[in-house]
Amino acid sequence: MCGQSRNGACPGVERVLLSDGCKLSDKGLQLLARRCPELTHLQIQSSTNVSNLVLYDVVTKCTNLQHLDITGIIIKNLVNKMGN
Repeated sequence: MCGQSRNGACPGVERVLLSDGCKLSDKGLQLLARRCPELTHLQIQSSTNVSNLVLYDVVTKCTNLQHLDITGIIIKNLVNKMGN
């Protein structure tokens, strides 16, 4: 998808659309956030396997994010174990 860098980073990827039928897990979304830190647009449609903690991870790692569309997804509410 983005070349063969040593650390697997994809700095040129700015827009990602994951649509209906995409099998997205927390691990996959974490990997996307870590490898594509220059994301400006992320659109996730109709996924049922994403937690609120991973969405938080995406918005903190992808500091250039301008547009986040999570239309039709069901967010798993996980409590941060470091908190309460």
